Amino acid sequence: MSCTHVGIAVAVVAKEDHSNRDCLMVAVLSHGDDGVLFGIDKIISIENLVAPIKGCKSLAGKPKIFLFQVFFPPFIFAVSVVW
Repeated sequence: MSCTHVGIAVAVVAKEDHSNRDCLMVAVLSHGDDGVLFGIDKIISIENLVAPIKGCKSLAGKPKIFLFQVFFPPFIFAVSVVW
C-alpha cells in the first residue's frame, strides 16, 4: 500500500467523532527502518503518521494504541506505541 493511502486513511479516522468509543487501535504491517515506514510510493515517519490521531479532540484522554510490525532486514522487529 502507498504511504499516501495510509496517511489519508489515518486522516479520515482522525476526523471522525469518537465520543462514543473507548479507545482507538491502529495496526500497521510494513517494511521500514528506524522511525519510518516504507510504502510503495515514499517513506513516512511514524511521528507524521500518528500526528492526526494525536490531534483528534474526541480521542482526548482515551487510549490510542498503535501496533507496528515492521520488517527491518535482516530481521523482524515489532514495536508497540501507546499515547
